[in-house]
Amino acid sequence: MAEKLASHRLPWGYAGYGSLDSPLAGWIPVVGVYGTSWLLVAIGCCFAEVLDAPRRSVRWATAVVFAGVIVISGLSLQRVEWTSSKGTPIAVAVVQPNVPLREKWDPRYRSQILSDFRERSAQLAQAHTLVVWPESALPAYQDRVTDMLEPMNSQLALSHSTLVTGIPTRDATGRYNSIIALGAGSGTYHKQKMVPFGEYVPLSAGSEA
Repeated sequence: MAEKLASHRLPWGYAGYGSLDSPLAGWIPVVGVYGTSWLLVAIGCCFAEVLDAPRRSVRWATAVVFAGVIVISGLSLQRVEWTSSKGTPIAVAVVQPNVPLREKWDPRYRSQILSDFRERSAQLAQAHTLVVWPESALPAYQDRVTDMLEPMNSQLALSHSTLVTGIPTRDATGRYNSIIALGAGSGTYHKQKMVPFGEYVPLSAGSEA
């Protein structure tokens, strides 16, 4: 229940995500992150039972066997190929300049950041079908950087490449943390799950906060 409630606030905080590099990783394609979280808790309960129950008692043996089955099954499931390639693979490049947060939203560094992204991507677009920038990569609303985005859109279209980037957007209905596509592809997606205190202040409707 707590995991389900967390999906409405911090959806990346599930316990199951901590199992990606563990024997339980094999369970993720089968039962998802919710089920893997449950298995992780179950193993923890088994360890507690092993420590609490008399050694070699029925409770002790049941806990050992149950935990062992979960772990061994997880290792076995990692050998299964759940997906297969279909069609022609595409070349993808990711641009991550790691701009310090104190500089990212400082107007004095805006031109430098935009220029850095543009120069890196111009080279990559020639050899890659898809170029990806991080969430809120551009430190300005989309309508304020159209002078940079429109030429890039034309250049990407000529090279048959697509750029996907995070960028703040706004319209008559509000402000959004969005993803846009430029070039051969196009479209806009507004983030649905905002980060409390980072992207909005809970219970602040109607107040100055």
